[in-house]
Order: sequence, then structure tokens, then C-alpha cells
Amino acid sequence: MLSQSQIRSYWSPRCTGPHATVSLYGAGKVTVDAAIVSAVKALDQVLTAYKYSTRAADTGAYVCRMNTGGTAWSNHAYGIAMDINWSTNPYGRYLRTDMRRYGDGKMPERICAIRTNNGKQVWNWGGFWSGNKDAMHYEIVCTPADIRTGINQSTIYGGSVAQAPNPVPTPQEESLVYRIHWFKGEPTEPGDQADVTAAYRTISAKAEGTNTWWIVSAWYIPNMDDVKVWKSRGLKEITVAEGLRPSIEFYNGPFDNTKTP
Repeated sequence: MLSQSQIRSYWSPRCTGPHATVSLYGAGKVTVDAAIVSAVKALDQVLTAYKYSTRAADTGAYVCRMNTGGTAWSNHAYGIAMDINWSTNPYGRYLRTDMRRYGDGKMPERICAIRTNNGKQVWNWGGFWSGNKDAMHYEIVCTPADIRTGINQSTIYGGSVAQAPNPVPTPQEESLVYRIHWFKGEPTEPGDQADVTAAYRTISAKAEGTNTWWIVSAWYIPNMDDVKVWKSRGLKEITVAEGLRPSIEFYNGPFDNTKTP
């Protein structure tokens, strides 16, 4: 997979075109470099298989602009990146996405499994980034020459995906109830307290009045000292099933999960 600087070099010049507009499953349309139309259509086959509807209001691709908060040009300026349903797949420190709530939850992996006829990966997902997550974002990670070899049709997922009858809509922030679950961990380095106090923490959320929980984020903490900080921010400890560690709940959001204690 190419680096960002290599991608920009191979797909230069920016902000020129020619461009083409492709309709996606649902109401979304994207304007992209005309050279990647076949790649966009392959991605759309996966969206279609998962019945993941794009929205016209928050789906797009080509924009002649710099990276958000950066000094390099965005891949959107080269017409090789698209943002899909950004209101439910926001950019941020932790991954928040509705793309895993359809079928088997593997739609991003299916899209990133698409290959050219010479074996190169076509798309990468911003949800896989090691830093801030950009769940709306898919970008081309191969060269124009790779694309010209054609898309390997056998790598495009188009099978039958069992759908939930009614995918649960993302709850509104003001109606969320958050729960933090703590699980006993294992030592990862000399001196840590994992054998006694460390935990894996997941934040899950549901709308008040419903019983459907969804994971907002999950990460590892080295000890339990920061429980005091969470409590100072409105969290309260509750009793859970015998044999499990205590959990913590926070009612009546909003809860800022972009910051750790």
C-alpha cells in the first residue's frame, strides 16, 4: 500500500480532472477522478450487498482543499477520496461509525479487500488509521497504472448478507446512557498493576427507553486510579453480576468520550 506522499505524487496534478460523477447505493453521488470510476463502482457493489444507503446531504468526494488541520493537500483534491454519510461516521480520536451495524459488520474489510488485476489493494478506510479515525473516508491506495490493469471482479464482495430487519438508528447525543465496563487484565510490562487492578474498558451507549446497546469505543488502561477522575465527571459505580468487576454508568449525556482521564 502506498504512503500518502506516494499517492499524491502518482495522482498529481491536483484540482484538475477530468472528473466523473458516480451514483452510489442510496441517494449519494460522488465526483471523482475519471480514472477511478471502475474502483468506485466496485466499492458500490459492496455497499449494495450490505444495503448500506448513502445520503446525498453528507456524501461527497472531489474538493480542491488542504487536509483538515494540516499543511498537505487532501486526497480529495486529487479526486481519489470519498466521504460517505459523514454525520454518522465522524472524524475524531475514537472510532464512531454505523458501517459495522449492517449484516456481519465487515463492510469496511470487504471494501478494503478489493484488488486490481495485478494484485494491488485499491481502497483503504479511515477507520483503520492508527491515529485519529475518519470513519466516513475511503481513499485510493494504488497507482493509476494499477487501476488500468482493471479491477479483479473475484475480489468484490457481492454475496447475500443477512440484514437486521431495522438497523437501529444512532441515538441522539442528549438521550444517551453510557456504561463503562471494566475487565481484569494481564500484565503487559514489569511494574504495571494489570494482575490486580488493570482493565479493558469499553464505552457502550443506548438511547433512553431502549435496550439496544452499541459500542462507542474501547481501550486499555494500566490501573484503576483514573476511576476517581471518571467519577468526578459524573460517572457512578453500580453493582453487576457476582464475580465481575464493578461497572460504571453515566446518565443523561452528553458525555465527552474524546478525552481520557
